[in-house]
Amino acid sequence: MNERLKNLYIKMIILAIVILAYFLILQYKYGEEKMIYYDPLNVKRFYIPFYGKISGWPVSHIMSYAIFTYQYPEYWYHIIFLGMLWEVVEYCFNYYQAGGKNVTFHNTRTKNSIEYTNWWEASTQDIVWNSLGGIIGMALSRTFKK
Repeated sequence: MNERLKNLYIKMIILAIVILAYFLILQYKYGEEKMIYYDPLNVKRFYIPFYGKISGWPVSHIMSYAIFTYQYPEYWYHIIFLGMLWEVVEYCFNYYQAGGKNVTFHNTRTKNSIEYTNWWEASTQDIVWNSLGGIIGMALSRTFKK
């Protein structure tokens, strides 16, 4: 593995660790049942034309994947694949939180003020946000890194 690819993986692993730490802090402070309501990233604040309001979580997906793809455009497929892999990890966390029972997914994209009703959502919509961020990062890279 070359040095640039290794650095990308390290940065993405660090981001995953930060997200896990953020989750644990929220869980410790507010408890598992109430943490989604106290998560500042879960509040719908941003409006996207033709879609509606989104919370800070989709924005964080778009921004982080735009930054990763801008920095490492030659590894865009690694970045998107790792995003998909992360959704599988979230599914496993969700399964673990359900006590090993089959997780029944329901429409957790609420129409009210919060984005998610379950912290480990394992959403295909997140893959769309990741891909959008990747496209933005690639466009910026091609525009500004000539």
